[in-house]
Amino acid sequence: MANIRLGSVALDCTDPVALGAFWAELLGGEVAFSSEEFVAVKTDRVWLAAVRVPDHQAPTWPDGARAKQMHLDLAVDDLGQAETEALRLEPGGRPDSAVGFRHA
Repeated sequence: MANIRLGSVALDCTDPVALGAFWAELLGGEVAFSSEEFVAVKTDRVWLAAVRVPDHQAPTWPDGARAKQMHLDLAVDDLGQAETEALRLEPGGRPDSAVGFRHA
C-alpha cells in the first residue's frame, strides 16, 4: 500500500499573508513560510496553507450562494503508486474532486 499522509489543509484566498497570520494567531501556530502567493502555518496538529487564487470569491457561508472552498495537500513517497492506490479505493475509479489530482 502507498504511504499517503496529509500534508496540509489548503485554503484558497485573495490575500495569503493576511489569512495565514489570522489562522496562526487564532490557533496559536506560527507562520513557517510566507510569500505573496502562499503562506504555510504550522500548528500543533496540522499544517495549514493559504494559497492565492486568481479571481477568488470568498464563500458566503452560511447562505451558500458561493460554496466553501478548500483542498487537502497529500504528501507521498511515490506519486504513481499513491495515485494508483487512490484510484483503486475510489468506487467510481476517479474522485469527483480529482481535477488537478496529480501535481508533481
